[in-house]
Formats: sequence, structure tokens, C-alpha cells
Amino acid sequence: MKNCIGTIPKESGFIAKFRQHQGWWRTFVLNQKEGEYYSQHTKKLEKVCNRINNGDQDPEKKNFLSKEIADEVQRALSLQKSGIMETDRLYNNLLSSQPLAFNFFGFFRANPDVALAFLQTLKPDIIAVDDIVFEYAPESSGDSSAFDFGFIVKTISLRGFIGFECKYTDNFSFQRTILNKPNIFYGDDGDKNFENYHKIYLDNRDRFPDDYYSYVRDKNFNQLFRNELLGVQLKSEFDFVVTGLFCHHDDIKTIGAGQEFQKKIGNRCNDFIVLPYSRYFEIMQKLELSWEIRELVMMLWARYCGLDLSKNVADK
Repeated sequence: MKNCIGTIPKESGFIAKFRQHQGWWRTFVLNQKEGEYYSQHTKKLEKVCNRINNGDQDPEKKNFLSKEIADEVQRALSLQKSGIMETDRLYNNLLSSQPLAFNFFGFFRANPDVALAFLQTLKPDIIAVDDIVFEYAPESSGDSSAFDFGFIVKTISLRGFIGFECKYTDNFSFQRTILNKPNIFYGDDGDKNFENYHKIYLDNRDRFPDDYYSYVRDKNFNQLFRNELLGVQLKSEFDFVVTGLFCHHDDIKTIGAGQEFQKKIGNRCNDFIVLPYSRYFEIMQKLELSWEIRELVMMLWARYCGLDLSKNVADK
């Protein structure tokens, strides 16, 4: 379907309304032409409303809400050692959770007082934020899994890491797509990472009290479990590790999966956080912020949550 905001695929449910919203943002806020992507289905370039073209070449880097956020993206790309940051997704895909993570947290480095005040609402004993990282993982992980974003912090006597999985409309990843071979879940018997994952699981039964396969064979838990494996590996570098899930407050399925996963790990209430966007905005609104940052937070809400702004445009 094509209308004033561009091409909208035939889909329904949660993703459809947010794709339309990003098409509205591209059209009426960014004033950008509809972008293209290579379709694996049709094997040709297709247009879709939630994309722009050549965003990395635009001096304003329009997929990001401020210059300091765009600078943080460039910094993260230059330091990338693990994980997967795709420049096309970062600069051109308005619906992707990867640029979303930068938009919500990329300005924290230039505003360390805001970063500290925010994190103290999650863990009150934090006294300093040493670093903010994206697509972060221990070098010993042996695969491309990584925390979407995280914070290296200090308490009075301890150094710690707080890392999150970030979701917008995307589902949890749980299996490889291998042509002409049966698809198996990451870490399942027969997967290339089975021995590594299973050993970490066995060495950390206090963290993983349930059966190994109850983690890897559940598509709602598999990715969160792999993040936990990263977390326990990071305990060789940090005195404490807190993990979590950052997702839209209306994504009931993802929030439910996070809450259920929390029940399947040790010390679950103290070191696994389900952080909905609504909680992020509630925290930020209560902080002492400059007008520039407060305005940025309002733009964040409009960009990612303000569906009332775009709900009436699709049929025009």
C-alpha cells in the first residue's frame, strides 16, 4: 500500500502501527524521500516508508536526534570489537532498535550528571559512571552476541557493569537461518556454540537453576539467556553485573517474556531489570535537566511513542 507517507507492507499488529509512525516521522519531521532496501524475498530493491537513503553521508545524520548522539555512533563504530553494528541499519532504518538505543542513551556521555542521576534510580549505590558502551561483550564470548548498550559504573567499593538488550518492534533472535539445513536454536545440541554455552551454564548453576534446554529451546528466553552468558563472563572483569531488557511499554509479549525470564535466573530481582520506555520517560521527567535535554526527551517520546501524532495519516 502506498500513501502520503510511502510504502507500507501488508502486515498487522504491533509492528504495523510503528512502521507507519516511522513513515510519518520520515515524511513530516525529517522531510526525507522514501528509502530503499534489498529484499531477500523479491531479490530486488524495494521501497518502504520507514527508511531513508544515504543517511551516513548526510551531515545531519537524520536518524539521530542530536549531533552528540551522531558523534557517539561514530565513536562506537570506531571502537567496535564485538557484536554487530550495521551502518545501513544505523543510518537508514528508522524502525531499527540499533539507532533507537543510541537515541535514548547516546547523549549520556556528553551529559554525565544526567547519566549518573538516571542510573541511581535503578541502582542507588552507584556513585560514578565511567563509560557508556554499545554492542558490548567480553572478548572471550566467541560469537557475535553483545549487549545493545551498557554502563560501566562504580559504587563506593565496587566496579560494575549494567547491560541491556534493546527492542522496538523486533522479536528475540533464537536460531540461525542456514540454507538446506534444519534450523536449530542458538546453543542447542548441534549448534556450533553448544559446548561453550553448556560449559558456562554448568559453571554457573547458581545463576541458571533450571534445565539448560528450558533456556535455549524457548524462543522467548534464548536471546536473554545468551546475554546472561555474556554477563557471567564479564564477572571476571567486574565486581558485579546487572542485566536487563529495554522495550516499549505497549509490547506486552516482550515485557512478559522478560518478567518470566527473571523468574528463571538466580538473584533475579536484584540484577535483572525490565525497563519499559514509559519508565525511562518517568525517570527523565523527574530529573533536573537543561531545557535542551528536556526538549530532546520530548522528541524521543514523539519519535518512538507518539502514535497519536501519526494514526490518521495512512488513508490520506
